Amino acid sequence: MSEIVKLAGPNIAGPVAVASSRVTIVCVTFHSASLVAELAKTLARFPHVVVVDNASADATVNLLRAEVPHANIICNQTNRGYGAANNMALCQIKTEFALLLNPDCEIDTENLQRLVSCADLFERAALIVPQAYGGAQPQISYNTAYFEKRARTPYLVPEGPACAKFLIACCMLVRVSAFKGSFFDERFFLYCEDDDLCLEAYRRGHECLIEPRAKVQHEGGGSSAKSWKVEYIKGYHHALSRRIFVRKHVGAFADWKLRIRHLALAPIALVLFCISLNRLSIAKWVGRVSQACRATP
Repeated sequence: MSEIVKLAGPNIAGPVAVASSRVTIVCVTFHSASLVAELAKTLARFPHVVVVDNASADATVNLLRAEVPHANIICNQTNRGYGAANNMALCQIKTEFALLLNPDCEIDTENLQRLVSCADLFERAALIVPQAYGGAQPQISYNTAYFEKRARTPYLVPEGPACAKFLIACCMLVRVSAFKGSFFDERFFLYCEDDDLCLEAYRRGHECLIEPRAKVQHEGGGSSAKSWKVEYIKGYHHALSRRIFVRKHVGAFADWKLRIRHLALAPIALVLFCISLNRLSIAKWVGRVSQACRATP
């Protein structure tokens, strides 16, 4: 786990101004019908909501229209990917901040206020995430890049606002003005787009923060229904996005090493998952191998 840098700042505990009017909630859905009932309870708390649906073939859009009538729902005819879908919403919102929210993540007004208060205290912060929990268990909400050396220590929840190199984007507050209309690199269809956005924020002279006093509940892995096809797509794009990321930020040789690693590990992984009859993991690894067989990402 990467080191985090504790930031000095005044205590933000206590009453804070209502932040909802300054934030647009942005949510991307794909085959998320099973999540709409809980998602609607979250979105109902906030006045500005944009949902971008990536061509769901289930009842996601109809349920959203019924359960979240105040939301602006953008329906894509094809699945354009996570980053591109967010860009569609981000380029049209008028509020000072956007909150990128996975459909399996829950936040209330008090914790949104804590994120906005942190942004007001640290004006160089372009991206701020809360501490995510699965029940009472803290989830990894900041990290190093997967290709960097990591200390073999348990995940540490910081005591206060802290800088981190990479933030996990299940719930992320974005200062819209920091990106001047240019947000996600749309070459990343799925995965690594949050890491890339963090590096872009730093490149522009901003900071990426975690505010652990803001807390959210995150189911994790529940943003879309599980199936062979979905797991294959996830595996394929996980491999593809990693290759694009290392080629962009490290170089072509790092991409080559990553490709060789996927091909070397695939036979072992496939045998183990076949023995355990883990069909979803088999589909995911087949997706990774099919991408790794391509010479360039």
